[in-house]
Amino acid sequence: MKTDKNSLLFFMKIFIVSFILSFPSPASVSAADPDEYEADDMFKQAKVIVIENVTPQHHTFHKPEDADWVKFYGLSSVKKYSVEARNLGKDCDVRLEIYDRDGLSLLAYLDTMGDTQAEEILQYSFDQDGIYYVKVIWSEPGTVGDDADTGYDLSIQIPDAPVDALFSYQGAVKDAVSQAPLGNVMIRTDQSVSALSDDNADGKYTMYHPISQSFSTAYTLTAQFAGYETFTIPVFTSENCSGGKTCFKRPAESGGTGQRTDPEPVEWDGVIEMVPVAEGDITGDRKVDLADAVAALQVLAGADISGKIRLYYAESGADVSEDNKIGMEEVIHILKKTGALETDS
Repeated sequence: MKTDKNSLLFFMKIFIVSFILSFPSPASVSAADPDEYEADDMFKQAKVIVIENVTPQHHTFHKPEDADWVKFYGLSSVKKYSVEARNLGKDCDVRLEIYDRDGLSLLAYLDTMGDTQAEEILQYSFDQDGIYYVKVIWSEPGTVGDDADTGYDLSIQIPDAPVDALFSYQGAVKDAVSQAPLGNVMIRTDQSVSALSDDNADGKYTMYHPISQSFSTAYTLTAQFAGYETFTIPVFTSENCSGGKTCFKRPAESGGTGQRTDPEPVEWDGVIEMVPVAEGDITGDRKVDLADAVAALQVLAGADISGKIRLYYAESGADVSEDNKIGMEEVIHILKKTGALETDS
């Protein structure tokens, strides 16, 4: 019995269409507009997120392959940080990932399986201080449509913080010589509170910090950035500053001598001016001279002169050879710089 060729082709088409329709199609969700933090699809584009901010960052996934990166200055002295994605839209299922300081090494992740609307809360503690990264991806992306709800609120909290009442203190960081804004400057106080200056907003930073209980004891605020002197200043945190705003205060100085005249503190605008470090300034006196060469030779001879070497030498930018130690490269550079050793013509 012969089979009609056209009939066979017809039945094959029906079978193929039925087979395809038996599989679920991806959900159609809207093409949300890019949020205010874009572009942030790579760790090098990560935006600063303020720790303990009462107003979380609101992100949206505007395309299936979208990824959102943020960064913050994490401290080893903090028991744990809590990365939180809340208020997920009906078409939003997120996966949280925490990356090491290189932006490449995955440290931890969380994606609650079986519940696409689950709020994700990933807690982690760090062994070293540094800038860490968080990547948020769309765990189950759909086909982009017209009326999606792919938004979520992202925040970083410290669940074991000793106080509940934190106040927002703002400032900015700049180069003391050029006055150019500086981003990625790591700022902290001795209360294990940290902030990171924004490299996309004129070096501005925001720090949520408890207010000073009194003006008898100041906090120590420190700022660090490769190639610059470590900035340190005693500060108080107060609600009572001009304009009714919370602000920093610092001990007043008398006659330009730098001497404190407690107990009267004065307002400080939070502007941090970072002084560039000259290569070879081993002693940290803001000049390169024979004293630096002598110190380097003493180190090479095995002498313990730790009290004469600048603090944070490896991070300061004084290291000529970038090997994080003092060697003959530094000695030769200093001698050339001071004219004690002729340079090649």
